[in-house]
Amino acid sequence: MPLPTPDQYNEAVQAPRLAFTDSLLQKGEVERNALGLPLALGGSFAITYRIHCKNKKSYAVRCFHKSTADLDARYDQIHRALGKARLSYFVEFEYQHQGMRVRGAAYPIVKMEWAEGETLGPALENSYEDKKRLGALQRHFEDLEEALRKAGLAHGDLQNGNVIVERSGLRLVDYDGMFVPGMARGNGVEIGHKHFQHPGRTAKHFGPEMDRFSFIVLDLSFDALRLEPELYEKFGSGENLLFTANDFMEPEYSTLFQALARLPDEGVRTRAENFARICAAPIEEVPTLKDFRSGLAIPSKRAAVSRPAAGPVYIGAFPVVDAADWERTPADEGDRVEIVGQVLDVKVRSSKKGTTSLALLLGDRFEDAVRVEMWEEALRRFAAESDPDQAWEGRWVSITGLMGSGPSRKRRRWRLRDPNLAIAVDDPTQVTEIGRDEARWRLGRGPKPAPGTKKRRGNKASNRQVLDTLKKGLEAARAAAAMAAAAASAASRVPSATKMKNKALLQRMKGTGPATPAASASASSPSAPAPAPATPPAIPAGTTPAPAWIAGANPAPPAQVLPAPARTAGPTPAALAPPSPTPSWMGGGTSSPPRWGRRYWITVGATLLGLLLLGIVLRAIVR
Repeated sequence: MPLPTPDQYNEAVQAPRLAFTDSLLQKGEVERNALGLPLALGGSFAITYRIHCKNKKSYAVRCFHKSTADLDARYDQIHRALGKARLSYFVEFEYQHQGMRVRGAAYPIVKMEWAEGETLGPALENSYEDKKRLGALQRHFEDLEEALRKAGLAHGDLQNGNVIVERSGLRLVDYDGMFVPGMARGNGVEIGHKHFQHPGRTAKHFGPEMDRFSFIVLDLSFDALRLEPELYEKFGSGENLLFTANDFMEPEYSTLFQALARLPDEGVRTRAENFARICAAPIEEVPTLKDFRSGLAIPSKRAAVSRPAAGPVYIGAFPVVDAADWERTPADEGDRVEIVGQVLDVKVRSSKKGTTSLALLLGDRFEDAVRVEMWEEALRRFAAESDPDQAWEGRWVSITGLMGSGPSRKRRRWRLRDPNLAIAVDDPTQVTEIGRDEARWRLGRGPKPAPGTKKRRGNKASNRQVLDTLKKGLEAARAAAAMAAAAASAASRVPSATKMKNKALLQRMKGTGPATPAASASASSPSAPAPAPATPPAIPAGTTPAPAWIAGANPAPPAQVLPAPARTAGPTPAALAPPSPTPSWMGGGTSSPPRWGRRYWITVGATLLGLLLLGIVLRAIVR
């Protein structure tokens, strides 16, 4: 039976009474993010939810989205072995064979006690300059290594996300790849985090010795940071302490090994050289932490640390995904991936409950961008540095997170296009700013950048600049349209000679006053007497002379004389207006502007341009 997808688990945990078979979990409430959705933490084979229960305790519920061999039998052995060892480094857990129902089918879950505290990544980022706390952490890991070695246990995936730093010490989580006494050697299900594992490790190295290399990495990193804390700013991130898989693969090209060779402590320099030999030797020759610190059982093969050359191919801890071409991603939904891309847009969202989230869009185009959702912890970190709207647009970043899915293209509307790929970020250390050359190297498009190269901002204009440009264009279009409309309105208010003469004739017909020429009527006062109209010349019978206004002698046609009725007491109307002349654009002689003239089309064009720009701006803002 195929396991549910992360989206299906997210849907199910929102109704705990229906999803869980455990009576305590049924009365609990899943922890949610700022958008009100279940907060899921990613792992190699499962995603983890935090359930707050009525007994004032919280539990971590691990839901498997990838099948592993003999999962039931493996967890039964781990549960019995940890109960017998009684070590404080492990939390109480219970494997439930049919602990969760998803869409009518039952699936296994692991119910674990929630370990309070910070994971190793954020804990180190907050204390890498505190030598006293670094020394305490180093001693805690020495005690952990001794306890596991004496009990014949191995965690199998010691890394930042699986170590919880509490006030009293350390706690380990994620027991999917553990080795306990009674298990068969060489039957592993995972090979651990690449930044903490020997480059030669495979599933056949499953056994009690598989944590040796990880403890040496942790111990040497603490030694170096106590001597030079600035190393973390240059080499550290949320996914490692100092070392990466590239340092283990070819120590001779490693700038970190060169920096360790210049440390003031001779003992640390010697241990760094010994560690370079361990990286170049077979995994079977890795010594215990105690022997490493004493300089015993060190492989004889020496790795020459030289000046960096072109550099090897980038080795990421997770599958590397290009944000501009994410459809070719080598990973599946629910996997933990590393997204590399340029920030297109930054949005800060506030929910009705007062929580805040930060969303980054990565890629080349908005319609195909990757959406990265970060919650309040990440927002506090970015806001402490600078305004996210201004500081992060155009930057190149590397982000590790759980790969989810977005709406399909068929469901996308042209007005509001959501990205197809979404990445959930629950910790600020998952986000790392990198330079453009570093991004190209991680994507396999260029050589490894030289050490010390400053991170450069991309040449691509930010979304804010694009919006400002569009807004300026829209304002200019609106101004042009307003000027054209005002000009057309002013032209329509200027009375023509024909309109003024017709108005005078209508006034005479109503008996309000004698008809006057247009120029005299507009210039004279109301009390001035009007001159008598001229008597038209006699027209011979049987002839129809051509009107003077057609011949061009008069711009306005003459008035037609009508006989006055006998019973009219007042002044007799002198004339009536002739039919409207034929305009010049239809072959007539008038110079009046046409209704559909140039100014009209200018106004229409400017209005349409303004509406188009307004639509583009609104569409960009909605994104």
